[in-house]
Amino acid sequence: MEGIFGMSELNQNPVSDQQTRFTQALHLQEQGALEQAETLYLALLFELPNHPMILLNLGNLWLEQGQMEKAENAYLQSLNQEPSQALAWLGWGRLLLETGRLPAAEKALRRALQENPVLAPAQDALGVVLQRQGQTEQALAAFQQALALNPERAQTWNNQGVLYLALFQLENAGFCFQQALQVAPDWPEAWLNLAQVLRAQGQTTEAGRALERAWALRPDPLVRVQKALLLPPLYPSREDIEAWRTRFQAELNALEEKPPRIHDPWREGVGLPFYLAYQGGQDRDFMSQLARIYLQACPELAFRATHCENYKGPPQARIKIGFASTHLREHTIARIFAGMLAAWDVQSFERTVICFEPVQDALGQSVQERADRVCVLPGDFQQARQCLAALELDILIWLDLGMDPRSWFLAMGRFAPLQAVTWGHPLTSGLPEIDLFISNQVLEPEGAEAHYSERLLRLAHLHPVYPLAVPVSVSRSEFGLSEGKHLYLCPQSLFKFHPDFDGMLQAILQRDSQAELFVPEPPVLAWKPLLLKRWQAVMPECLPQIRFFPRLPQPRFERLLACADVILDPLHFGGGNTSYEALAQACPIVTLPGEFLRGRFTQGFYQTMGIEGLVASDPDAYVDLALALAQDCGLNQAFRAQIKNQQGALFENLAGLRDLEQILQVELSKKYASFC
Repeated sequence: MEGIFGMSELNQNPVSDQQTRFTQALHLQEQGALEQAETLYLALLFELPNHPMILLNLGNLWLEQGQMEKAENAYLQSLNQEPSQALAWLGWGRLLLETGRLPAAEKALRRALQENPVLAPAQDALGVVLQRQGQTEQALAAFQQALALNPERAQTWNNQGVLYLALFQLENAGFCFQQALQVAPDWPEAWLNLAQVLRAQGQTTEAGRALERAWALRPDPLVRVQKALLLPPLYPSREDIEAWRTRFQAELNALEEKPPRIHDPWREGVGLPFYLAYQGGQDRDFMSQLARIYLQACPELAFRATHCENYKGPPQARIKIGFASTHLREHTIARIFAGMLAAWDVQSFERTVICFEPVQDALGQSVQERADRVCVLPGDFQQARQCLAALELDILIWLDLGMDPRSWFLAMGRFAPLQAVTWGHPLTSGLPEIDLFISNQVLEPEGAEAHYSERLLRLAHLHPVYPLAVPVSVSRSEFGLSEGKHLYLCPQSLFKFHPDFDGMLQAILQRDSQAELFVPEPPVLAWKPLLLKRWQAVMPECLPQIRFFPRLPQPRFERLLACADVILDPLHFGGGNTSYEALAQACPIVTLPGEFLRGRFTQGFYQTMGIEGLVASDPDAYVDLALALAQDCGLNQAFRAQIKNQQGALFENLAGLRDLEQILQVELSKKYASFC
């Protein structure tokens, strides 16, 4: 989002020889000869003190050079001389945007539009400001207004694409980046952004080509980072997964040998290997190596809040604890942990909920209303870091790390003497400043300590206080389902469908002629043909038995769960929140526990409930159990009754939370003792 407006969009009005030199300076500035342009402007300013247009252009030049203090003075002097200059308000607004002063930037840009309502760059910049303030709909409207004023403005197409990408509206984002490249085919930033879209869509070959194009245009070391993080969401085979893991290791080694220089990880578009967790392997070394690379690339990430340097213990009666996530809104993370946050001991702890944008939905508002304090972090990385440090927390718990680069990069710093992460994203963070990984005895296998860069904390009980949903009525006709069919439901994201799972699905469908497998339509249209292509190669005869269902509102989704004869837990990365939802409707889930936490939630829930018989020991047993549940009505009803009778052990249970509260107080005391 650099270069919100170009010099060619300026007007000038000095006269005669001064006009000629002004025009020469302007041309030099447009061509990137900034030092020569600066010399000419300063000479002109000596002759014409306080000339508003010369000051404006100097402000633009210094802003481009990163000389923020000089640029700020130039803009303010220009506006003092000519307060109605729309372009000066635009430049001033852009500087405020670049320095993270978003409310002031919005005010300046709206003043620019008041002076000149058809100034497209101001609409564009306003869209960026609104987006960073979490005002998504207003930002989109601003971008669309800017494009209505100037449909050939590549920067606006790119900025609108960035907004759609953040919303995971990949088709819209891709269209915007393509439009930007039609206008400016040699713009590397647009090629980089297009590569992100193509990567998310699983079009890794095309994404690689886009990255190569960006590198050819501008050999920016950050392109190497994007190239290293290129991982598909879906794979044709296990062999393909192994090949990608080998490639990923080689790319990380190359980056560690020669790390790039990163100044602002939020602004520069560096990311995380999100799909790594779904490959089914041990990822601790990968994540730890990636953290080392980023710390070498940006040593400033190793930030330490002042109060952590010589911790003297909580001076107040209550321990100041913070709960941070980019997903404290209508999202899986908030659904899992909202009950825990609400039930946390308020006598011993002062609870701060830390969000990354204003919330606009009921779940997010409910989370915030039950907190003692709410901190909405600014959209600027440096300001967010200062804001988090100013809370002076005793304990900071990240509810998830690894899904959103913003939280992961922020968590490289030390903002509390005791810092922990829990299993909102069930993968080690790899970050050296995270002390504990909060997990549970029933979820972790023997030797699981080797899976984490953090010290593993095994709570005796589950710590989410998950609410028990009201049972729903069952009507297969609502979904166009036949009562005579056996409905096998696997309501998981398609990137959880590991190639190792295919053979088990094939065996179920081949052995049950009345079977129908229901799987969800993906949020990314391109994923579906990737999975179908794999299934066409592995089990073409089973494709007529597979149906895709659209994304459903929560009440309808719960009714679909209740309609299923059996829920199928995928291999390696199974259900978490979905398993809670299914068990709340007393639906039997067949599961085969994996080697790592991410594949062990359902068996842990069953162990908590004291239910045996639904956890398979191997793939063959998984198939047999699924078939038995679908074909034997008596067995199915018996398990449903058992699940219903034991729901109290899993839902709204405070035992794990109380364990965690006590353990954290002990751990904090140890931290305090280490400073004494």
